[in-house]
Amino acid sequence: MRIAVFSPYGNSTDADLVSSNFIFLLSSYLHHHKSEVVAIKCDGCLERCSLDFYNQVNHKRPCVVCMNSQKTLISWSSLKDQALSKYLNSEDLKRINQNFADSTFLENILSLAGVELLQKYSQNFAADQVALSKLQKTALSLAISARRLVTELKPKLLLTHSNHDLLTGILALSFADQGVTVASYQTSASQEELTLSTNKNTQTLTFPFYSSNIQHFRSDPNTWDEHLREAILQNVSFLGLQSNQLSFYI
Repeated sequence: MRIAVFSPYGNSTDADLVSSNFIFLLSSYLHHHKSEVVAIKCDGCLERCSLDFYNQVNHKRPCVVCMNSQKTLISWSSLKDQALSKYLNSEDLKRINQNFADSTFLENILSLAGVELLQKYSQNFAADQVALSKLQKTALSLAISARRLVTELKPKLLLTHSNHDLLTGILALSFADQGVTVASYQTSASQEELTLSTNKNTQTLTFPFYSSNIQHFRSDPNTWDEHLREAILQNVSFLGLQSNQLSFYI
């Protein structure tokens, strides 16, 4: 069973740090138990992301910091990786630049839910036409690359977080539209609990977890304490991952 992981900001934002750490702990566990886990990384190919707006003071794109954070997590967990830019070509970008303002073109590329997410996310930038155009191009680029990625890799499950964010939200919707199960982690206000939900299950799983730095753990799951291992197994069970899918017993 092939599993995809998308944590586009790595540990670059406080809000996503806890979720991101757990996702890569879970991914490392699955990887060690013979599941094929592939990390999708943003390599600066998109027009805009949330970090651009957090970083408006000095007007510098924080891509290098963000990519380094992603690289650290991927390296720590020994995962294979795929860059989004691999699934975009010059013809795609030409079409996007020519047609991004066309509502029909937008709707043909994005699902209805994706259009709604883009519109909701864009409300804060209604007075900034440059920002709005870049957000639209980002959504389109991400949807196109996600479709191709699913076609090539054929993942059955996506692990991600913060589906209210434009990047994670659009990619999650694009995967779901193609039948992939999307598992999303949300951090509690206290950042000491995580809630897991999927697009194919009305139930949720809430469990205690907190980590300020994933590198406080060794990458070998056999060294983890019983509380973390229990949380990992709860997640594996909730996600319905069976031994014949992962080559290990729950």
